[in-house]
Amino acid sequence: LVVNQMWINNAALADKVKAAITADAVVGRIPIEVDANEGAVRLMSDQTNRDERARLVQIASAVEGVQRVEDLMK
Repeated sequence: LVVNQMWINNAALADKVKAAITADAVVGRIPIEVDANEGAVRLMSDQTNRDERARLVQIASAVEGVQRVEDLMK
């Protein structure tokens, strides 16, 4: 799946990150999109506050295979 010309989605890593987020009792219900390219992960949502964003980045960063997290959340 090509997300844009420079970003080829790694669905397996994105699924692992999404599963880790969904399992979290605090932020698991927040609607969020996750894209991954090699070890980089993008988190996108327009329904988060500052504390939730920090927690989501922390969760994503802890997933095996994630090397970098881009916070594109609002």
